[in-house]
This record gives sequence, structure tokens and C-alpha cells, in this order.
Amino acid sequence: MVRTKCSWLMRAINLINGVLQWVATTIDDGLTRSFHFLGGAIADRPWLTIIASTLCAAGCLVGFIAFEEDTSDTLFTPKNAQSIKDARYISSLYSGSLRNIEVQFFAARLNNEGQNILTVEGIKEMQRLWDKVVVDSRVSWKGKEYSYTDVCTPISNINDDCRVRSVLQAFNFNRNKEVDNLGSDQEVLDAINDPNFTDVFQRPMRMEAILGGITRGDNGRITAAEAFASNINLEYSLERAGDDRSDPLIDKWEEEVVDLTLEFEDKDAEFLQVYVSNSAAASRCACRDLCSAQGKDLQHLCRGRAASRGK
Repeated sequence: MVRTKCSWLMRAINLINGVLQWVATTIDDGLTRSFHFLGGAIADRPWLTIIASTLCAAGCLVGFIAFEEDTSDTLFTPKNAQSIKDARYISSLYSGSLRNIEVQFFAARLNNEGQNILTVEGIKEMQRLWDKVVVDSRVSWKGKEYSYTDVCTPISNINDDCRVRSVLQAFNFNRNKEVDNLGSDQEVLDAINDPNFTDVFQRPMRMEAILGGITRGDNGRITAAEAFASNINLEYSLERAGDDRSDPLIDKWEEEVVDLTLEFEDKDAEFLQVYVSNSAAASRCACRDLCSAQGKDLQHLCRGRAASRGK
């Protein structure tokens, strides 16, 4: 009885094995014939293959451009999700802004980490950066030019001054030539340690928010710093954003700020190395670094090709 059951089991296993071998052989032969036919067709009609591939790539490109999703909340969330519906409902109740976009600038000593930049030279270069990126920059949108004061977040409903935070506030952003008239590093330290140095809300300035790597003397006075931090705030408009929930004017302004900062670092910086911190900066800086790396690789390939041809 046991032998009968074992023989029946072996026959079943052999049958299944035979079926699996037949399936595998059929699939293998089918793929071999298909790829053989495809290879022959491509070899016989190379131009047709090239044209078909180009048209397919063009179709994918159209889809990539036309259906790009660049808003963070819908990038990984279905557009019909309840959270998206709730966000759109709340946005529809407000005609103004629900939030502002913060852009941070960080500056440290160029090619010499750990050095004091709380000097006349450091303050003057930081002022030049501020003038280039914030004061003098303009962005065109729908036929109109916008300055920073047009898109900044105001301090309050009764105070239209822009909400900013910077070491340059100790020098009134050079409005009365305070920076231009600085004669010694001690004047810089005196301005920073002035008990009347306040933020835009007239509160005592929190030094850790505008200075990095602070060194203090025995009396608690700041004597040196290794980095500056400056913040600007851009007013996000729901009216401009519409259903896309991405303000096109603020997007352009963010990109302009990043581009001007990178340009300043590449062409104008003599004392400071500048960093920008926000989403636009992350993508643009990554693109710049990637393009730079690709350019270097291409140069190496060209040099290698030229060297091999010369042998």
C-alpha cells in the first residue's frame, strides 16, 4: 500500500516536471524567434527603426512637459485625496495669504573656515550681496516688474516694512551710509553689542539667529563670529496661485534670488562664501553641481580621445 502511494507520487512529480520543462522550452523558443525576427527587421529597416524611436521619445517628451507636477502636496498624493480637497476648501475661504516663503542666506569666510568675519570687510561684502540680491533685483511677471518690497511679507497690517532678519540691521542696511562709513572692526563689534540693537518687532535681537560660531569675551560681549545668517520672507498669494496652489510670481522670485546669489559667489565674492537655503536653492544648486560634474567628465573624455588619436 505504501509502495503504491509512493509510485503514484513519483508519477505526479514527473508529470509536473515534464509540463514545466515544456512550458520553459516553449517560452524560450518563442523569445528566441521573436528577438531573431526583431533583430532582422531592425537590420533590414534601420531608418524606420530610428524614426519610430524618435517619435516615441517625442511623445514621451510631450507628456513630460505637459503633465509635470511640481507642487509638493500633490506630487506624491492623489489629486482626489481627501487631504487635498480639504486644503483647497480652506484656501477658498481666504483671499489673502496663509503662509510666507522664507529664504535664508548663510555666509562664511571664503576658503578659510573658522575665521572671524565680523569685520569691516565682512560687513561690507554682506551689504554688497544684500544690495545685489534683495535691493536691486527685479522679476518680470505678466508684463510688470516686481521688486522685493512688492512681494515681501510685511511686519503687520499697519506696517508695510518687510519682515527680515540680518546682521545688517545693526547698520540700518546702509540707508544712512553706516556701512560705507565703517572705519574699524571695533565699530562693527560696538554696533553688534549695542543694547539697542533690535529686530523688526523692536525686540532685542537674538544673536544666535544672525551669527554663527560666536566667540564671547569674559564680559559676555561678542568678539568674533564665523558666519552670518540673513532671512527674507516672500508673501505667498492664494489669488495668484489659483488651483495649482503654487504662486508663480514667488516661484520666479525664489529662482531669481538663488541665481543672483550663485552669480555673486562666482563673480563678485572676494571675502565671503555664500549659501542659500530653500527648495529652489536645493534644486538649482544640485543642477549647477551636476552640470559642472558632467562638464568635467566631458572634458576628460575629450582629452582622452585627443590623446588616443595622437598616439
